[in-house]
Formats: sequence, structure tokens, C-alpha cells
Amino acid sequence: MKTNLLHYLLPKGGVVFRGRINPSFDLRFYESKALSYNHYGEPKLWRANLPGQAVFYGTLLDVLCMQAEERLYANIVCEISDFFRTKDKLGFQIISLGCWEAKRDIRLVSFPLHDGFKDPSTTLLSLDKQWNQINGKTAYDDSKITEIAKLFASDFSMYAKSDPYVIASYKKTATFTHDLFEQNPDIDGIVYPCTRLDGNGIDVVLKPDVADNDLVLSKILILGLYKIEVGRSRLLPIEMCDDVSNGLVYSELKPEDLKEFNDNIKDFHLNYFDK
Repeated sequence: MKTNLLHYLLPKGGVVFRGRINPSFDLRFYESKALSYNHYGEPKLWRANLPGQAVFYGTLLDVLCMQAEERLYANIVCEISDFFRTKDKLGFQIISLGCWEAKRDIRLVSFPLHDGFKDPSTTLLSLDKQWNQINGKTAYDDSKITEIAKLFASDFSMYAKSDPYVIASYKKTATFTHDLFEQNPDIDGIVYPCTRLDGNGIDVVLKPDVADNDLVLSKILILGLYKIEVGRSRLLPIEMCDDVSNGLVYSELKPEDLKEFNDNIKDFHLNYFDK
């Protein structure tokens, strides 16, 4: 059975974002390998990778969204920080955010949205509409291709947790992703909805060789995630390294540099806990 793949292009110069929690306030990640996919140890089974298989998970800016920057940061924090997702846990955490620039056009594929998402991103809604158009929306109920793709989207969108049903779903999606990459060398990765934000964010998984050879770390932003009371968080910039290609060059961040982001991210955090 064959299906038409919906391609999504991240153009040359486009940026993929990937965050990592730092061990402590004073010990921070700056090196490209530390901010890339897991080059060390044995990767565990996850949404798009089999045990022992390394892939690059990241986040894209939703260019069609009115609050794209705020949602980008909220997406990243929701994906990587258990501390943030634990509502009544207070304190602070330091995050190194790597901004990876594409050295060439990155060819991604997208699948239809899982029907359970309450608030999918504008870009993903547009891709879903295009997918249905090229794969025969008029024959939706009778289309085995659409049925299988919807099941895949449902499994791919499982909320990450140590649950036997979720693990079984991840085995299916990880195997599918592995086979898709093996059989389609021209495909660089998959774009999919941020599950933790109910679809309102864009995540991406890339082949490791694409991350190694076709992305360059162009900027590092060090962020402080502060939780001073239950249900309230602030994400504030601490420092920025903006010329990593020629060594680490630090810039002093002025309060106005990210003032819109600082003002809006708090409300978005509160919305997360209301889900």
C-alpha cells in the first residue's frame, strides 16, 4: 500500500531549537555535542527512535502563529522539564537553548493531525488540510490509507509516560519512523504536533547524520526557569552566546531584548496547568 507523503520544507537558514536542562546554576552546557542528540550512552525507546537508535528531537517556530516566539519557548520547556510540569514544585532550573541553523533545505514529512488535539497550531492545521487533499479526503471513510495514517498520528501523539500502552504505541511509531528513514533517503525528518501543549506547537525529529552535517549551532541562550509560587513560573534570559562558529562570544542581555516574551510566557504557563 502506498500513500502520498506531504513534504514540509525547512529552508536553508531556517532554525531548529533544542533545549537541555543544566545540572546546576553554575554548570551549564555550551558545546554543540552537549546540546545536540545523545552522542553518548544508549538511547531509550521513545516516540520516534528504537532502543539504541539516536535521533535529533527539536522544535520549530510556528511562523503562522501570532504568538510564535512565546509558544516556542513554552513548547520547549513543556517538553524537557519535569520540574516545570510538576505544578506544586517550587525553585529554579537553568536551561541551555541551542539555536541550530540549517545549512541546506531540510526535507521533512508531515502526517494528519490526531483528532483528539483541542488547540492544534495554525501551521499543522494547514498541513493537515493539505494531507487530506492529496490523499483523498472525499473518500475519508473508505480510505485505508487515511485510516492507517490516523492511527499512526494517534500513536505518535501519545502523552509521554511509563505506561505499557504508551510504550507499545511508541514501539510502533519508532519502528515506522526507522523504516521510513531507511526506505526514503531523501527524507530528513518528520514534523509533528507538540503533545504536551495539545498540538499547539511544532516538534521535529531528524536523522542523526542530518543534525551532524546539515545543522550548525549558531546561538546559545541560557534561560532561568523560576517557580516562585504554585502555578506561576517565569522564564528569563540570563546570558547569550551568539557567535559559536568562531568560539564562544558572550553578549550582555538587556531587559528589553526579550520583553514581550518575558511578559507573556507566564500566562502561557498558567494555561498549561489548566488543561
